[in-house]
Amino acid sequence: MSSHSHDMTRIRSLIMVITELVGDLSKLTRPFLIMDDPRNYEPFELGQKMIDQGNGRERKEIIKTLTSILEQAVFVAVALEVNYNGCIINKWILNHDRYPMEESKGTGAVKYTSILKRKHTSMEEKQPRPCPQYEHWEHGDLYDFNCFRCSDRFENEKTGDEGEKDFISQLEDVIETFNYAMMTPCPWEIFKDTMFLPLTNLGEKFAKDRDWGDVYKPRNLLLALIAEVGELAENVQWKNDIRSPLSLQERMSIAEELADVSIYCLRIFRLYGKGESWNPFYEHLHESDESDSAE
Repeated sequence: MSSHSHDMTRIRSLIMVITELVGDLSKLTRPFLIMDDPRNYEPFELGQKMIDQGNGRERKEIIKTLTSILEQAVFVAVALEVNYNGCIINKWILNHDRYPMEESKGTGAVKYTSILKRKHTSMEEKQPRPCPQYEHWEHGDLYDFNCFRCSDRFENEKTGDEGEKDFISQLEDVIETFNYAMMTPCPWEIFKDTMFLPLTNLGEKFAKDRDWGDVYKPRNLLLALIAEVGELAENVQWKNDIRSPLSLQERMSIAEELADVSIYCLRIFRLYGKGESWNPFYEHLHESDESDSAE
């Protein structure tokens, strides 16, 4: 597939905005994080704690900043002509392949890091396609609708551990929603309940199945987000042309890092949310909502 030009000035600018917003997020969350806290926080626990302690306004700023990061990520995807929701789904398929549940289970921080390094090295040596089920490029949209065929992809994996089967079922539900909710690409679909809630639940399930609670603490998630933004920027740091050709592989690489940034944002959203039916985008739009007035 031949490369064609993209507006690198805009793409770099958007990524720089993301780095700035992540810096803001660090400043906002730091006063409310206990750095040596041994607890494994449950979903929505930090957000509710801030509300209970009278810090609802500060919590709202955290939510607003996280929402803005996702918004900018959507703009990057559009500039790359990459389907934003599809690249997140594709990343979860890659994560499922890279970190088998039993092999990755119960890891401490050091072992967890070594597994990540070993898995990434192994995947790089094999040079896999970003998604085994991606088969077409009909409309020029990378990760187009109906490119994920979950029945063939996962049918043979629904054996063994119940937790693994549950994760695969959740992933299939997200894929089906992505494939059939709309027949034209819509990057803002992530802010609808049908996509946002299943994607946040997916991240929670993935970490719990592997007993990663000892490393998936608020501070570490924030540091991981910072690291992923750096990797996202690394893909474009030396491209100085106003319009620069990007190969298919380069677009896929940026899309994967964009998905990592988004997935960590969704994980942090889980900590500062309000409950299972909560959606940050609509909270951000409706500042005078009754549920907010209670804060």
